[in-house]
Amino acid sequence: MLSQLGTLYLAAKQPREAIRRFTKALEADGEAFAALRGRSDAEISIGDHVAAIADLEKAHTLKPDDTGILNNLAWLLATSPNDAIRDAARAITLAEKACEETEWKEGHIISTLAAGHAEKGDFESAQKFSRKAIDADTAAGGDVEDQLKNELANYEAGKPWRERQEMPEGGDAAKPAEEAATPEKSEPAEPAATVAKDEKPRRPFDE
Repeated sequence: MLSQLGTLYLAAKQPREAIRRFTKALEADGEAFAALRGRSDAEISIGDHVAAIADLEKAHTLKPDDTGILNNLAWLLATSPNDAIRDAARAITLAEKACEETEWKEGHIISTLAAGHAEKGDFESAQKFSRKAIDADTAAGGDVEDQLKNELANYEAGKPWRERQEMPEGGDAAKPAEEAATPEKSEPAEPAATVAKDEKPRRPFDE
């Protein structure tokens, strides 16, 4: 139930409340995969990459073939502005596995592989996989083509991709229906920070 509430708060754009709910779920069961996955998504959405990496790593040990975990972990390792986090070689390994698990049909996952090669400095491979990502997204009727094209332009310019999201808190109107009737002291929304290149946030991706 706590994990479900966390998911509802995250969907309602209240990531910090979602984190509190997922944390309560993990206090009850430290290996609750859904709570680890959900909390990492919320942490990514507020730009807390260190915490997100920790949760993703633990979730990865529980379900090493989960493509959502593989993709998000690889994405942070390839694109985080935090120098201490990035690891091009591991990002490529994880992204390749995610691509194989999804039969190279998911554009956003292929784009993570492109980001890993760009972080490594191999912009020829980054461009190749970035174009493949665009083709896959188009074939699947996806809706992130503009974002993928922006990434490709970055690689064509010889630049790696950097991204840090900061989702502002939603208002009271966004409160999950399950708790809408319960009076609570509202918390002030925290200011939004800069997302890299002012692009629309595109991570995390749900399966």
